[in-house]
This record gives sequence, structure tokens and C-alpha cells, in this order.
Amino acid sequence: MLKQIRYLLLVLCGLGMPAIALAQTSADELASMSSAQLAQEQEEAARRAQAMLNLLSGETMQNTVQTEEAAESQAVQLRPEVVREGEPSVGKKPAAGSNTSTHELTFAQIRSKLEGFTLLEEALRELQTFVQNYPRHREARLLLARTYSINVEHDRVLAVLRPLVTPLARDSDPDWQPWFWTGTAHLALGDLVQARQNLDIAVTKNGGLADIWIQLAVLEQEMDNHAIALQYLNVAVQLDSSKAVIHLNRAYSLERLGRAEEAVDAFQRFLVTDIDQPMGGLRPGVLRHISSYTPFE
Repeated sequence: MLKQIRYLLLVLCGLGMPAIALAQTSADELASMSSAQLAQEQEEAARRAQAMLNLLSGETMQNTVQTEEAAESQAVQLRPEVVREGEPSVGKKPAAGSNTSTHELTFAQIRSKLEGFTLLEEALRELQTFVQNYPRHREARLLLARTYSINVEHDRVLAVLRPLVTPLARDSDPDWQPWFWTGTAHLALGDLVQARQNLDIAVTKNGGLADIWIQLAVLEQEMDNHAIALQYLNVAVQLDSSKAVIHLNRAYSLERLGRAEEAVDAFQRFLVTDIDQPMGGLRPGVLRHISSYTPFE
């Protein structure tokens, strides 16, 4: 049972709701790779891992967590288009005194419904209409992307975030969110190359967020690089040990590496971590798994 779900839990930190990703690397694809190709891939993965781990020591990145003012001053610029009166540009809040109170109030009401999980279908329709009417409203676009991710509509995630993940934004915009959600969508769709590119950018912009390291670990698990995945998960534990998904993913990789006792410890830590549904529904299966423990073959 646990082998089938693969423990690939994507933490939707925007709305605090976990979901299970179905992206998997085909066993046939891995089998078709030569030993030389596998060795090359693992060497490259190890190099990337070390480079990213250096982020926390400040060797390759400074000021990973930007203040709101810095984010505004370096906001992404989209191609020229007609902006409605009172509509804020993407990445910037409206100037004081501008005529934005009505539609900002509307957006706040929509966001409240979604975050409170009330009238979800109605709120989603309202949010879609809002983004159509105010396509340069950055917060609305990000909220819509997170909502699509919860609904497992990954193609829509990519579409709604496309204006925010431009080459210019990669160099000038300090916000990690568009790249994280874009990478997460590619990961769920099985496009590991694009997932890696976007998640690498996300962690460069904010190396202090556990969720990004978890996604990077899931990506390495999909490539069967479990030693690298454990390195990323160990960083995530240092950043936020309260996330149950970290311990479950650690258990999975430890099992794949044949480290049975450590895997059981990780499973047990998952069991005692405070978690909500639907992830809490995995507890019975984990209990059954470790009560008659045999490592995966």
C-alpha cells in the first residue's frame, strides 16, 4: 500500500493543504539507461546537491529572504498591455490613494472563501473571473495557481503562471513562488527536466523554505537518487522539523537504500508528528507497514 503511493506528498504551503503527486519515473526508462548514463546522472545530481546545500552557508547566495519592499522594487515586468483604471501592475501594490479599493475588497473576499474552504466552487469561479478582468494582479494569479494545484489541474497551473516565469523575472524578481508552483506542476506531470529548472530557481531565490527542499528531494526520488534526496530532506528537517511529509519521505528513501532501522525511526517520527487530513489518513497504513516490517525489494 505504502509502496504504491510513493510518499510523494506536495505541501501546498499557500493554503496549508497536502496532496499526493502521481508523477513517477517509469521503471522501463530507468532500466533502459546504461550504467554509464546512470553514473553520469548521479554525479550531476550530487554536484547540484552540493551547490544547493552551499546556499544555506551563504557561499552562493545572499539575502535569500527579501523584505516586501525589496520585492516591490524588483517586481517582474510583463510585456506592455492595456491596464484597466485602478488595476495594479503585476508584482506591485497599487500606489497610495489610487482607485483600487473596490476590486481589492473583492479579491480579499474571494481569498477569504478559499482559505476558509467555504463555497469553494463559487469562489474558484469568482477568482477565475477576477484574473480575467485584472490579468496583472499578481496575488490573484498566484492564488489561482495554488487553487489549481490543489485541484490537480497542473496544466492550468502552468498556464496561469506563465507570465510570471519569464527570463526577465528570473533575473530581477526575488519572489520564489511562481517558480516553486511551476516546478511542482511539472513534477506532478512527470516533466522532470522542467521541474528541476524551476525548482532550482526557486531555491536560489529562497533557500530558507523547507517546502522547496522537500520538492527537490521528491524530484531526486523520482530519479532514484535517494542519497541525494536524503541530503535535501535533512536540510528541510533543519528548517522545519514539524512537517510530517519530511519524515515520511525520509522513510521512503531510507528503505530504498536498505537502511531499515533508520527507516523505521523515520516512520515512527511521522506517526507522532501533528498532522491534519488527508495526510493523517496514512497513519493506519504506516502502522501496518512497520508492525510487520520488511524493506522494499
